[in-house]
Amino acid sequence: MTESMFAHSQARRALQKSFAGAATIAEREPQYAQQIIEAARTSFVDGANWAYTAGIVAVVLGAAVVFFAYPKKDEEERLLRRYAGEDAPEPASTAPSGATP
Repeated sequence: MTESMFAHSQARRALQKSFAGAATIAEREPQYAQQIIEAARTSFVDGANWAYTAGIVAVVLGAAVVFFAYPKKDEEERLLRRYAGEDAPEPASTAPSGATP
């Protein structure tokens, strides 16, 4: 592996790790500093854009699930009344007269 390829490989790893790593490499390689910093900045912005897109998709999918899969207010209130009726304790039955416990 030539020194140039090693430097390129090292720069690539540093750029992948962090922007600070790219700045360090840029200081050691001043002739490529602008390209290194620009590549790191572009990677950071591209990553941020992907993260925003993933967040927006998650929010939209969550909203769609809530809107389409969960009952509307009237239906929910009807279900709550039905469940409350099912959960209500039954009145105690009276034992037949003359029976001993």
